[in-house]
Amino acid sequence: MLAHEMMSDVVPALKLTDSAYKALNWMEVFRLSHLPVVKDGHFIGIISDDTIYDSGIFNESIETIADRIENYYVTSHRHIFDIINLCDNYSLTSVAVIDDDKKYLGLIVLPTLVSCFSKLINTESKGGLIVIEVHVNDYSLSQIAQIVESNGGKILSMYVSPKPETTLLSVTLKLNTTELTSIIRTFERYEYDIKATFEEHDTMKEIIQDNYNSLMRYLNT
Repeated sequence: MLAHEMMSDVVPALKLTDSAYKALNWMEVFRLSHLPVVKDGHFIGIISDDTIYDSGIFNESIETIADRIENYYVTSHRHIFDIINLCDNYSLTSVAVIDDDKKYLGLIVLPTLVSCFSKLINTESKGGLIVIEVHVNDYSLSQIAQIVESNGGKILSMYVSPKPETTLLSVTLKLNTTELTSIIRTFERYEYDIKATFEEHDTMKEIIQDNYNSLMRYLNT
């Protein structure tokens, strides 16, 4: 999924001549902490509510603090993983999308990004979830797939994350079946460490929603 497929047509861009108060008002309306600033159709940067509050200006124009506007953006063909990484690194609630000439194309907002990622990993598809832990030297995608498929299952999506300060990987598998018993037993037979399993579709949706709510609470602090 690429940047140009996730742009919002609802959130407007600010102009340098707009007041800081207007920027804060729009942030409150759209529940964002970052908005793009555009001049003559070209992207200037992203301004945050923290920048405005720290500067102490409210009735003055954004141009007054133009030197404090951040230059966070993605081009239209950047992948969703790159965009998520950018948001995570800089705690962004929105990301501007531009073309190669820095012409402003649109904005990706955090709720849309979460929704698109949810679709990408098939959270809406009925099926089970298995979380396994494996040493990095023992990780084999082909073996994991073989174990699942030998028990009549299919991997709909998976993601791998390193365990901090260890040599372990956490592997999350979304499968096309909720009948996980035989798959789990086979993983155990191959000495995989099963960390968690979820067999009900509604339960998985609740987990995703809880994670999303936690993320939103973090960004609003």
